[in-house]
Order: sequence, then C-alpha cells, then structure tokens
Amino acid sequence: MAIEEFFTNLLNFSQENTGFIRILLLILIFILVNISLNRIPQFKNNRGINIIISIVVAILAIAYIKDETISKYILIPYSALGIILIAGLPFFLILLLTHKSKMLPAARKAIWIVFGIVFIYLWYKNYDLFSKEQNNAMMGTLILIITMILGDEYVHKFFEKRYKA
Repeated sequence: MAIEEFFTNLLNFSQENTGFIRILLLILIFILVNISLNRIPQFKNNRGINIIISIVVAILAIAYIKDETISKYILIPYSALGIILIAGLPFFLILLLTHKSKMLPAARKAIWIVFGIVFIYLWYKNYDLFSKEQNNAMMGTLILIITMILGDEYVHKFFEKRYKA
C-alpha cells in the first residue's frame, strides 16, 4: 500500500504536491552541475568526484526550497514555456509545411487562409473561456497568420535563401 501511495503522490501534478517536481529539478540540477564540472580542467578526469559533487549540490539545492517557491517561481515559467511550445507548434508545422515543400504561392496562401478561418472560429467559440491575456495571445497569433498570408512571398524567399528549400 505504501508503494501505491508513493506513486500516486508522485504522479499527482497539482501545485500542492511538489514531490514529482522536486525529483525532476533534482535530476536537472544534477545534470547541469555534472556537465559544468566536466568542462573545468581540474575536474575533467575525476568522474567519481564530479558525480558526488553533483549529487550533493542537487540535493542541497532542492532540500530547502519551499513549496511556495516552487509554485511561484519554478512552475510558472515552465508552464509558460510549455504553453508557448504547445500553442506555437501548429503554426510552426504549417510554416515548415508551406515553405519547405515545393508548393505554389496560391496553395501556401490557401493553407494559411484555411488555418486562419479555423483559428478564428475556434477562438470565437471559446472567447469567453479565455482570460484577457489569453485573448491577447490569440490576437497576436491571428496577426502572425495575417502576416503569413500577406507576406508569403517574402517569407518564402527567406526560406529559399536561408535553407535552400
């Protein structure tokens, strides 16, 4: 029963339960310290010492962080990064699809127009569910979509020159 409770608490991703986040931070700090030590000439050939120092630094770094600090200063930036990556992924994929393939300009614009129409429809349907900041981000994305439609030729020339599409 104790093992089941441990894994239940570990995989509970709420902000109240920071155990899983602490483990991830411990691993991240260990890796970063170990990489840093391996780049210092005096430590380069001392893998065992590097591992011990990395473990100690990671444990000390995590042991005394308050849960409130994790929630306020660690989770929020990583959440923002995750939202940007997840929300920006469709835009980025369409950008690559339209400019890395041998599509005609009209086809590229048509894809952006369809994406824009679907985007506007979904935004309209969910407008009330979004906060002011989220709606501002949606407006920024819409501006990028319009920019891609109007500036297709310039963007494509950039891709051709830069990446030899």
